Amino acid sequence: MRLTSALTRPLILEGAERLASARRGALSLFVSYKRKMKNKFLITVIFLLQLNSCDEYKPIVAPMTVEPKYSHKVSGYIELENQTDYSNALIYLDSLDVGCSTYPSGFYELQLDTLDTLTTGIFTVYYFLYDYNLDSNMIYLKNGKLVSDTLDVDSDCNLIPKKLSQIFRIEGTTDRSTYHIGDSLWLIVRIVNLEDTTIIFTIYNGGSLMNTASLYNEKYPSFLMTPEDILLLQRGLVLSKDSIYQEIGSFKIPAGTSLLTGFYPIPSDSFIVLAGSFDFSRTDNPIFDNIYHYLRFDWFNQKLPSFHSLEYDFKPNKYEFPHVMIIN
Repeated sequence: MRLTSALTRPLILEGAERLASARRGALSLFVSYKRKMKNKFLITVIFLLQLNSCDEYKPIVAPMTVEPKYSHKVSGYIELENQTDYSNALIYLDSLDVGCSTYPSGFYELQLDTLDTLTTGIFTVYYFLYDYNLDSNMIYLKNGKLVSDTLDVDSDCNLIPKKLSQIFRIEGTTDRSTYHIGDSLWLIVRIVNLEDTTIIFTIYNGGSLMNTASLYNEKYPSFLMTPEDILLLQRGLVLSKDSIYQEIGSFKIPAGTSLLTGFYPIPSDSFIVLAGSFDFSRTDNPIFDNIYHYLRFDWFNQKLPSFHSLEYDFKPNKYEFPHVMIIN
């Protein structure tokens, strides 16, 4: 037993030494790893402190909620295809039956002061002329006021600009530019289809563009001219793509017109020659019934607005009727 013990003792000592060495190595690795992790933590903390101290006067806080703006008016701009003057378009707020007209720049401003303060919800603003395609914007009203940054309204309570495309063009020409009382005025009226599809017109008052014609200046009552000769009559009018319809007629320049208050003589001034009483059939949207009702009972009666030039003929359109000078 002593011999065996003597022989094995060196082996035991050697194993113990190896075990101690392994423990020392593991401890050294652990200490090194701990130092590295501590250094990484310190580096991360220092980076965050430096980042936060870039502007000591701007502490990190939660973003503030932007309060919406409110307005008592609906305003914006429109453009009209083939035009440089954008006046005479109807701006109509559906369901509330209020409207206004555009200025030559295309700007419009629809006042909401008359609305009930309880008026709240989503509404549609329509842009209408007889000879242009209908367009619209959506708005949100709260307690009778327009709310910014909602639907088609920007942060300043302005509506998205719109550009309307033209459906057809009506243009007229006369045989000369100056007339006296009793002269015959020869007028040519053309309707040009600008759409890619067929359009249908209904013509009233005897079935001709030339059955009615008048001299218009917003400063005076209209002066109806007596037809003398009409070269083409047609009640129903169907125009295919790129087609043109034309009528020629002769009218006598009147001395004046009869009013309830008596006879009103025609003054020497510039007039626009308006011809025909017709309508472009538009039944694809029920909103047209509301628009036509508004035009009949509000637009015409109020003659909205008062700043119109001679282009204004009591209907929202861009018809190109001729201008003449009358000398009495």
